[in-house]
Amino acid sequence: MPDVTPMNSRHEPRAAPGAGRAPQNAPFRASIPRDSDFKNTRPQLSLAVGKKMCPNGRILLAFSMETLRDYFLSGHIDQQAQAEPDNAPEAKEFRGAPSVTAEGLSLEQSFERYTQADARLNAAVNTMQRVFTDEILRLAEKKDFWKSCALLKSMPSCALRYEAGSKMYEIATRHGESNIRLILQSESPEPYNWDRAAALRDWGNSVNELQRACDDMLGLLKPLIEDCERRFDREGLMDLIARTPDSIPRTIMMDKLEYDMAPSQHALFPEGPSP
Repeated sequence: MPDVTPMNSRHEPRAAPGAGRAPQNAPFRASIPRDSDFKNTRPQLSLAVGKKMCPNGRILLAFSMETLRDYFLSGHIDQQAQAEPDNAPEAKEFRGAPSVTAEGLSLEQSFERYTQADARLNAAVNTMQRVFTDEILRLAEKKDFWKSCALLKSMPSCALRYEAGSKMYEIATRHGESNIRLILQSESPEPYNWDRAAALRDWGNSVNELQRACDDMLGLLKPLIEDCERRFDREGLMDLIARTPDSIPRTIMMDKLEYDMAPSQHALFPEGPSP
């Protein structure tokens, strides 16, 4: 991969404790279609040390850290992103996404799966707060706003980043720092160390896991919800709500109970809602 840019001293990753120095080259590979979307919270191409357009229409990316490569993949798993062999000179054709649908899953099992995924995401968020937010605020309290801003800019666009940024601005105001916006615009993102890269990877994977668990749960709940609607069975729907963990599907059912299946609706349609 001749056009991979060597890492300079500013962007050299830090070594893990007890693991010696991190690799200075970029052997870890991934590829994505050239028309991939990078909007919203998706990981950006800037995470890669180098990139190359391949004849098959895929972009081959080189990463200095395996954890950063895996984090990048977690954010583009729905866009035919795939890992490539280490030091691969070309991107291979898309191999097809592995099936992640849980076959033969019961409703109760889907509840348990969602609860476990939610707990793992909460743990991943806590780690993100520890390695990003806490350090950002510690640096801000020491009036090291350049370093604090650099670390903030290395966070993905998500609620955690907005929360950390808001608290950092509060600290800057308290310390009389009036140039915080200029600093934030000027400073480059802080290079990732192993802990922060791993936190990003685990957070990205946890977000995907929770989404899959939510989709599977909703798929199993949907025919039960529709049956309750057809029979105007408020008690049946309330039972489903009571059993379902706090989630988007539960919110959907609560909205149906309050609006679509309100007692006033039953008075208007005593035989049940029109098909």
